[in-house]
Amino acid sequence: MNNITRLGVVGGVERAFRHLLDRSLGHDIRVEFHAGHMNGSGERELSSLVQRCDVVIVVTGVNSHNAVRRTRELTRLYQRPCFIVRRLGTQLFEEILESLPASPSNETKHSYAPFRSGGHDSQRPARVNC
Repeated sequence: MNNITRLGVVGGVERAFRHLLDRSLGHDIRVEFHAGHMNGSGERELSSLVQRCDVVIVVTGVNSHNAVRRTRELTRLYQRPCFIVRRLGTQLFEEILESLPASPSNETKHSYAPFRSGGHDSQRPARVNC
């Protein structure tokens, strides 16, 4: 059985790709990125990413409304938990990685974690039922 959690990140990673990927080393996590561009094959690639991943992070600050809306629809359709964050830096990314279960399972895959995002919206849970 595969014990690697697949984590999808949608939006806001083009410049920080290498830094975020480096932070995932040492965790049993495979990180996949989608820039949030919805033109051309973007929507098909987004759907494929959500289907493959166990958890999805949606970065709202740099994503188009269409990319955020479509990602939320897809996570509901494929029953994937997701984190909604305004920005995704290395510190927040590490906190999200630490909040994930060691391996995906039916019991933990769709549960809510006690993780809360930092900043002025710290009262809002980052992991939501998209």
